[in-house]
Amino acid sequence: MGLTANITYLKCGNSNQKHPLSFIDKLSLVIVVNYILFLIISTLICYVYPKTFPANSFVAQFSLIKNFEKFIRVNRDAEFQKLKCIQGIRFYNMLLIIFFHTYTSYVGGYLENTEYLENLPKNIVKLGLRNFMLFLVQTFFLFSSFLMSYHFYQTVHNRNKFDVKVVLLTFLNRYFRILPPLAVLISMVTWIANFCDGPVKEIYSDVEYYNCKNNWWVSLLFINNHYKPGEMCYFTTWYLAADTQLYALSLVVLSIIWKYKKRANYILTFFVFIGIFASFITSYVYNLDFIYRLTPENVKTNNFRSFFFNAVYSSTYTNMATYMIGVWLGIVYYKSEKIGEYRKRRISFAFWLVLFAGLPIAVVIVSSFYYSRFAGALLSGILKPLYAMGIAVGIYGMSSGVGGYIKAVCEWKPVLILGNLTYCTYLVQIIVVFHRTATMRRPFYVSDFVLIKSFARDAILSFTCGFFMHIFFEIPAANVKNLLLPRIRHQKNENNDKRTE
Repeated sequence: MGLTANITYLKCGNSNQKHPLSFIDKLSLVIVVNYILFLIISTLICYVYPKTFPANSFVAQFSLIKNFEKFIRVNRDAEFQKLKCIQGIRFYNMLLIIFFHTYTSYVGGYLENTEYLENLPKNIVKLGLRNFMLFLVQTFFLFSSFLMSYHFYQTVHNRNKFDVKVVLLTFLNRYFRILPPLAVLISMVTWIANFCDGPVKEIYSDVEYYNCKNNWWVSLLFINNHYKPGEMCYFTTWYLAADTQLYALSLVVLSIIWKYKKRANYILTFFVFIGIFASFITSYVYNLDFIYRLTPENVKTNNFRSFFFNAVYSSTYTNMATYMIGVWLGIVYYKSEKIGEYRKRRISFAFWLVLFAGLPIAVVIVSSFYYSRFAGALLSGILKPLYAMGIAVGIYGMSSGVGGYIKAVCEWKPVLILGNLTYCTYLVQIIVVFHRTATMRRPFYVSDFVLIKSFARDAILSFTCGFFMHIFFEIPAANVKNLLLPRIRHQKNENNDKRTE
């Protein structure tokens, strides 16, 4: 055929080539090892001397036995019981995200049977599933804003006054709750990178190593999705940055709403519109596709750190509309449940299912095609909040008793427990999944069976690692935070109670 090839870049290495260990790397390992020893000693002390070290003592906060009991304990609070479907959906959504990354690990690697990917768009089911993956994170944004809005409104309403201290403590409690596991992961980046040996590790694990060494502080401030996004440490942490920024913004929005209660709907509509308009104008001005399609071209060239990826997927503004819908849902739910301002009507199962499943399915179908510049820009702003509205209807309906077997599956006790692992699993799953790609020594063979088998392996390992991160780091850190940092209590206001009886 007359084809010729030129080698434009060649680099030779060997499997023994490791990143040098700095003093900080060695110190980090020493601290982690000694911390784990402290956990074991604390566990033994609390087990042998339970009366000397009760549950509220400092040492007891590090007891692995007590923290495991806390992990498997299902909250019996009436509020949690009504909304426990959220915990189940969290777990299932995390499984889908792991599958998303399993698929991406193959697309981003090198394949011996490239026809599998070439034929994928011809299968409408597989194409829809690929696009469905791009909206999964909207569920987490919705849950975060809904729960924050509900608890914030409950706190301020019960106090019957607005206090800046409530805003600051709410944010600080959240910040110091999610910080420790992330800090541990970043501190161990050299050790993690040195476990990845292979001819292509330079474009996978080595990228994370250098980015974390240079920009670790950006991730700890949760601004890495906008400050040097092309050099982001652990690229999946963009979600934590966007969520933290939107969390802070929502606290400001809720403060404004509390002052202008009668204009709450107008204020929230304004911020939803801002989110939609920002996405629309960015996509239109730069002529961007309205979704980040998981094509080999987008994945192999590491476009996860590109302006395109940031503009349509990982930026704060492109996820703002979904977050504000969650804030809105939290207020409506509180007013209907607690003070009777809105009458909560039971909807039929059929109507509920059409909205709960229909809106996300419609979004996926629409996203499977290409459109004009204007239409695509408009879709970039409205598809994410439409998807989130479907999930919001699902939550609202199940909290009212609608849902049948779907509700039962979401409220199954094992998934309620495993839902506690969502955060730590999200942190570690990217290492588990992409270790396969970083250590590949020959092109992958991929098929439906291979993907399913790899997903099962990735899910089991990710949740196992997430479990140890949760027990060893997340729960103890949260326990200490609760001891040292004042918590916002939902103080009851007697006048409010009398008005709602």
